Amino acid sequence: MVPFSGCLVCDCSLPLFWLILRAIWGECFGKGTMAVKSRSVIIGEIESYVGRNGNNFAEWFVGSTGEPKATLFSRHKVKQVGGAWIARLAKDDLDAHDVVEYFLTTRGVKGKSKQRTDDDVYVYAFKVTSDTKI
Repeated sequence: MVPFSGCLVCDCSLPLFWLILRAIWGECFGKGTMAVKSRSVIIGEIESYVGRNGNNFAEWFVGSTGEPKATLFSRHKVKQVGGAWIARLAKDDLDAHDVVEYFLTTRGVKGKSKQRTDDDVYVYAFKVTSDTKI
């Protein structure tokens, strides 16, 4: 079974049972809001997560968005439970963009550089599988 990153709404690490209920009911049982993190913390957490899931950055897609749930689960078709994904809230769109650029240029992930928008403050990453869409 592929490990999961925890709650997408906040940053809590609840047992899988509660995360499934959270996904069904759309409520967070943890802290309630995702904490803003610095560029270096987001990079470290994504690198650590990729490391725990095969450590092959070429198999991963990294991007930024204003709507992480819709982007991950609707647009990219990532499995919310069982899929390897992570999302983090940056201080602003510039930090989010810089994190994505780091992974594209330094780690060789899939993704594309896009023009920044004020809403794109979440950085997300997922392991590309036959079920996901890039």
